[in-house]
Amino acid sequence: MISADDFLEPRKTYEHKLHDAHHQNAINFFDDLVKQSGINIEENKQTIKKLKKTNEEKERVTKQKNKQTSLKILLIILIVIFSIGIAIDVFEALESDSLLLNILLGVCFIGLIILFIYLLKAKISKKIKKYSDIIEKLSKESKDLLSLAYSQMKPLNRLYSWNISTKIANKTCPLIELDQYFRPQKYEYLHERYGFDENDEDNISTVFVQSGSILGNPFLFQKRYIQEMQDKAYTGSIVIHWTTTHYSNGKQYTEHHSQTLTATIYRPAPVYYLDTWLIYGNEAAPNLSFSRKPSKANSMSEKEIEKYVKGQEKTLDKMVEKDIDDQDGNGSQFTRLANTKFEALFRALNRNNEVEFRLLFTPLAQKNMLDLIVNKKPYGDDFTFIKKKKINYIRSEHIQHFDITGDPQKFVHYDYEYAKNNFVKINDEYFKNIFFDFAPLISIPLYQQHKPKEYIYKDSYPSNITKFEHEVLANSFNRKQFMHADSDTDAILKANFAIKNGKSDLVTIDAYSFKKVQHVEYVSKFGGDGKMHSIPVYYYEYEPLKQTTSMMAEYESDNSQISAENDIIKQRGLLAYLNKSR
Repeated sequence: MISADDFLEPRKTYEHKLHDAHHQNAINFFDDLVKQSGINIEENKQTIKKLKKTNEEKERVTKQKNKQTSLKILLIILIVIFSIGIAIDVFEALESDSLLLNILLGVCFIGLIILFIYLLKAKISKKIKKYSDIIEKLSKESKDLLSLAYSQMKPLNRLYSWNISTKIANKTCPLIELDQYFRPQKYEYLHERYGFDENDEDNISTVFVQSGSILGNPFLFQKRYIQEMQDKAYTGSIVIHWTTTHYSNGKQYTEHHSQTLTATIYRPAPVYYLDTWLIYGNEAAPNLSFSRKPSKANSMSEKEIEKYVKGQEKTLDKMVEKDIDDQDGNGSQFTRLANTKFEALFRALNRNNEVEFRLLFTPLAQKNMLDLIVNKKPYGDDFTFIKKKKINYIRSEHIQHFDITGDPQKFVHYDYEYAKNNFVKINDEYFKNIFFDFAPLISIPLYQQHKPKEYIYKDSYPSNITKFEHEVLANSFNRKQFMHADSDTDAILKANFAIKNGKSDLVTIDAYSFKKVQHVEYVSKFGGDGKMHSIPVYYYEYEPLKQTTSMMAEYESDNSQISAENDIIKQRGLLAYLNKSR
């Protein structure tokens, strides 16, 4: 059983306790699902064995067919070559004195062509037809076996559900509680007590959220889809021609010249990307703010780290001297910690409160943080850490490349052995990814010792579901269903709560996209002919578009009233469907 004391050294706790415990919990969870499903494992194994054998035989026969096909192509090429050879031979025979030699050569060519045609029709084509028939038969057998394998695994595949990964993680480490979905109560708590706000920017949409708490302190994983304008290069060119006249030995010579003139302009164009952050609320050190970015310790040897730290001492000394000279009496001037290695690698040098910084980063917290930074496994120092008073933001590189949604479709498969290995592997990776996002936070003992005060929640809320989850549900649809018909780009979906109707929320989804409008700009440039030329450069201007669609969102319940014509999304106990009338 994991206790709060185990968090005092998070990386070691993961390696020595949590890694193996979670791996076994994932195996046990899968085995329980198998028992519940009642699938016949041995039957599936036999089907997969037959399927693999059939596919191997199909691959073998396909190789044989390909060899014959290659031989067929070669013979056809040779027939064409020899036919051309006959034509050349006849032409040369009319012009040559050695008629007999030409006749013999022609006869040889004709004989070879006849032989090749015979081989093509009597041998090779028949073999290709034979192999094609076998491949067709094996393909049908493979398809039937695959269908059988899926039907054998169907009872298990139907048991996969959202939140499986969170359930296993909760069992492995109950101190980290993962919610089923992000409730309005949790948002209010983060907003009112810690100052966390919704994002109202039209260029950012939430595509996934996972809320929870660590020892009662709330957190939120938020994956956002972001659109930004960045300059894009557009290039145009023209070819110019001119002549020059030269005289040599009393004669006039004209020389022709050509040159390609190129011009490049830059114009704004939309780019889209995903970005995942962990947001964590804690009232310890409530006035402290700072930020740090990943160091380059991942790519350094121990000697290189020592050299880097020694080099940073001068920078730290200068900062101390500068703050002493600029001291304003507010107690916020920079004061160096005794642990130079921590200062150099953690580099939270823009901190605004030295007293609270020291309360937070005790010697044990410094040791834990350095343990994360200098150890290259599993991820090393790949995290950004921003603290804005009571809210902490963690952005790691590893979480950007992992799907933390817990989509049950990732587990569905026709092969029992593969399904089990895949299930355990995905859940092992899930826990490792989220734990090492938490690691910088749980490396700080004061955060674990600080228990949040009791919070009195309201009896009712304006909406049943948070705006974050509204956007997650909207982004689970094909975004084209929300986009303006003239859209040439992707879209950012923004949710706007309209009306609460019992257990349902009526929401409007604004889809922000762009239409491409082509323009041309002429750039003047001198050519080698000494003249100025206009070079046309074609570029696109992106005109904003907006389309609004109605969507209903609710906790999943009896959906019999929903027409089959409506598009429906179900996930994590939530449900959404579109109002096609717009």
